[in-house]
Order: sequence, then structure tokens, then C-alpha cells
Amino acid sequence: MRPASRSPQQPSRSTSTTTRPIEVTPDLERRLMAKVSPEPTSGCWLWTGSVNTSGYGQIGRGGKDGSLVLVHRASYEIHRGPIPKGMVLDHLCRCRTCVNPAHLEVVTNRENIRRGVSPIAKHMADTCCRGHQLDEANLRVELKWKKGMLRESRHCLRCERDNRAARAARRTQEAA
Repeated sequence: MRPASRSPQQPSRSTSTTTRPIEVTPDLERRLMAKVSPEPTSGCWLWTGSVNTSGYGQIGRGGKDGSLVLVHRASYEIHRGPIPKGMVLDHLCRCRTCVNPAHLEVVTNRENIRRGVSPIAKHMADTCCRGHQLDEANLRVELKWKKGMLRESRHCLRCERDNRAARAARRTQEAA
């Protein structure tokens, strides 16, 4: 069975952006800055050009191969210099279309994931949502089968104690 063809409006899941070194040229800088709109409140430089399926801006390298580069990486390299091999850029402002180099920090991929808001980032967190430290003395790990897979959930013991005490206080108040 042949896969259904995509309509021109439907983006493909794969992206043609590559992480090979970016050749910084005056032409690339001119084309990049022509599609940047500064946002005065946040200080973000918002990319107004093409965006990939993950929400990151992209621009052609300018060569004949037609490859694309992520604009936040290009902006960082234009204004700050090369990104060390094996490192990624973290958007400190949490805005994927921001290309302001002051809002970009070079970090490891692990650190970038840890700083995010995905379920994996929550799992890697050192503190719970209320700011309690999640160490061996204050962490309960629960393993459950869910949808045919073994899932791990982490629970803050201090929050559980506080929640039990609040429930008991409400029940006492309701009974009176």
C-alpha cells in the first residue's frame, strides 16, 4: 500500500535543516535581519519568515543545495560566534521564533531538555511544582502499568503530607 501524498499546504514531518557548521556571510546576515521584528515588551527579536513543523524559524543557507538552517542558530553564530560541537541553544525567553542572541544560551542537550516543560523535563526536575527538594528523603517513585507499558511517576512526600493534612482539616470542618 502506497502512503497518501501530502497536499502543498500540509508540512512534512521531517525537516531539511541540518546542524553542520553555518557559513556566516553578509548575505545570510542581511536576509536574516530583513525578516526580524523586534518586540519591545519582551526584547525578543521575532522571526517573521518560514517556520518548520516544530515552530522554529528556518532560512536557506544561500547555496545551490537548497539546505536550510535554523535561524536562531544562524543569529547566534552571526552575533556571538560558533556553537561548540555537541552543544545546543536554549531559548531563555521560551519563544521558539526569537532570534535575539541575548536570549540564547549554549547548553548541553540534556540541560536544554531539563529546562523545558515536557513530561521528560518534569521527570528530570530537582524540585516539585511547589519548590520542595526532590531527594531520597522526600521522593516516592511509583511504577504502574498503563496502556501496556510500565510507567514511572514521582511524588513529593512533603506535598502528599500537606495534602493529607488539608483534606483532614476540610473533613473536620465539614463535620462540625
